[in-house]
Amino acid sequence: MSRLEILGLYKSLHRTARTVFMGDFVTTQAALGEIRSKFREEIKDPEMMKKAYQGGVEAEIVLRKGVLQLEETTESQVYKANIRPEFELEDNILFRSDITPEEYQKSIKTSKRKKK
Repeated sequence: MSRLEILGLYKSLHRTARTVFMGDFVTTQAALGEIRSKFREEIKDPEMMKKAYQGGVEAEIVLRKGVLQLEETTESQVYKANIRPEFELEDNILFRSDITPEEYQKSIKTSKRKKK
């Protein structure tokens, strides 16, 4: 793991955090502070360094593709989604329409009993 690769990841994470949380100063500063604190940790073991680097790469992917920023509009409790081009929408799980409401309630009660 070269110093150049690590610094590249550091800069990339900073750019990603600024893009994802654009317009939200508090959240942006919190994310940048977390990135700084993780990169200040001294890791001597090369294997742990690789794991930390891979964790940073995965964190960037999650931020870019999985974090959606909502912005409150002038209407009360109405939000606008700021969807970036790289954001990935996932398919919703379909609601099963082949069971009755009674069967559904029964399955919920059964699953709660199993947890006890």
